Amino acid sequence: MNTDSTLPPENQDAVVVNRENEIIEKAMLHHDIIIGRSSGADLHLEDPNRSRIHAMLQ
Repeated sequence: MNTDSTLPPENQDAVVVNRENEIIEKAMLHHDIIIGRSSGADLHLEDPNRSRIHAMLQ
């Protein structure tokens, strides 16, 4: 059972980004999800070494 309130419900698929055991970003999965530095990304990354559209999950 998921008891951590920062995680999505167990019946909801999600992408979770963590750094040093701390969740820094999460996004519920839907048809297409964009990961990157772009302000329009579903999952925003602040790492300057990543591209504006670093990855797309379909």
